[in-house]
Amino acid sequence: MKIALVPNDDGYGPSGLGFYVAKAILRQGASLVIRNESALNLNASFYKDEISHGRVSLQPAFGGIRLRKTAEGVDIPASLRDIRRYPTRSANYVIPEDVDAVVDIGTPSAARAAWRADKPAITVGWFADLSLMCRSQSCTLRQPASPRDFRACATLARCGCHDGIGHGKAPRSGRH
Repeated sequence: MKIALVPNDDGYGPSGLGFYVAKAILRQGASLVIRNESALNLNASFYKDEISHGRVSLQPAFGGIRLRKTAEGVDIPASLRDIRRYPTRSANYVIPEDVDAVVDIGTPSAARAAWRADKPAITVGWFADLSLMCRSQSCTLRQPASPRDFRACATLARCGCHDGIGHGKAPRSGRH
């Protein structure tokens, strides 16, 4: 199983969180492609051994959301102007064909691209949804899910009860 891990491009925090998610996935025997633009060098240092053994690959890919910052902090007007282009960026975001599933960490365009490609996706970072999904599959962040459990969690993301951006909604059918 090959999984795309897509941390948000807004700084190092999403990649830092992704490190723990990646390690749990790698322990289950899956391989990873990490798609990120702003923290590519950081991710290269995180996964040096895994990259050399072919278990992790890196792909530069901008997920479409990044706060614009100055020395004083976030430039809110510039960030709001930039976010207006997000719908187009999201519509153009593509998941590699050789990926079996997607884990997005604050990159809703990746979850939407997985949905369009009919691949399972799960959003990490919106902890209420993540903990709910994990509780329903009897897994915790300390005891990672098996690949089978990951597929079950991903099914929840695809069923329509999760919209790919961290917000629950009514399922399209009564089945999960």
